[in-house]
This record gives sequence, C-alpha cells and structure tokens, in this order.
Amino acid sequence: MFTEEQNELVESAAEMLYGLIHVRYILTSKGMSAMLEKYKSYDFGRCPRVYCCGQPCLPVGQSDIPRSSTVK
Repeated sequence: MFTEEQNELVESAAEMLYGLIHVRYILTSKGMSAMLEKYKSYDFGRCPRVYCCGQPCLPVGQSDIPRSSTVK
C-alpha cells in the first residue's frame, strides 16, 4: 500500500505524536499521580549507589528536543 519510504515517514510521525501525547499526559494531575505511584512502587528501579540507600529512581529526559537524547 505504501512505499518503504512512506512507511518510515508514517512510523516516525507516529512516534513523535505518541511522545507529545505522553508528555502532555504526564504533566496533568492524573499523570503526575500515576508517576508518583510508579515511583513509590519502585517501577523504575532503585539507585545502585551505596549512599542512596535504595532510593527509587525516575526516568529523566536530558533534553526537551525530540530525538536529541534518550531517557536515562
């Protein structure tokens, strides 16, 4: 139905749209509550450093510019 180039373009646009929708959701009160629950249940893991004493981690984006870096 689509050429390979068109498929890549659609997939890239879909990824960008998903990311924008995700960010918008996370910034709502419902999204913040969901992230807090994930944080409290250690869904993102624990810090491996000894001095952190098992502190829960949060995923952090190093840039607001799409595709400039990955989440750490």
